[in-house]
Amino acid sequence: MQNTSPEPYHVTKRDVKKVTETLVQAFFDDHLLCYFLPEPESRLRFLPKFFNYRVKNGFLYGKILATSENIEGVVILTQSEYNEFSWLRAIRTGGIGLYRAAGSKTLRRMREVESFVVSKRDECISEPHWYLGSLAVHPDYQGKGLASKLVRPVLSMCSSQNKPCVLETQDEGLVQIYKHYGFDVIDSFTLPIANILHWVMVKQP
Repeated sequence: MQNTSPEPYHVTKRDVKKVTETLVQAFFDDHLLCYFLPEPESRLRFLPKFFNYRVKNGFLYGKILATSENIEGVVILTQSEYNEFSWLRAIRTGGIGLYRAAGSKTLRRMREVESFVVSKRDECISEPHWYLGSLAVHPDYQGKGLASKLVRPVLSMCSSQNKPCVLETQDEGLVQIYKHYGFDVIDSFTLPIANILHWVMVKQP
């Protein structure tokens, strides 16, 4: 049953399994994740651990909102002050377990791409902001306007705090959708190693 309330649901730790499942289903065919893990079986083993790691970081350093307690859609927000990678934080949030699922070579390549992206993003926007790192709607609920139920409250929060909202995508179709919400492209470039086009977008408060 879908939630008709205009207010987003604030995810708690008891929701981790549902949140992880929605993220895995929504991002299973993601361009970049498919590049790093082309075999579906390997991706299926890795993604639950990967998104569990992302969710734990969201709890510690940001906010996690969903369309309802059923988690048809979810968004993970982090504050820009905590976007830089640190091994201490990785250990604290279960990052070491990712090596067992993907292997050191794959994780090293992922880290290289992430470091490149972070450095490019920092060149574009240095002021404090909210980073919209994961916005997902479960495939069973896509096309029902649920993304708007997450994006609009996020932008309202950013406006009330007078902070920009920053996101990234490798999907040109999503660039047009985010423009509809008032985001502007502030940079685009080809990711090293993966050779995939990447857009950085910002919505000013």
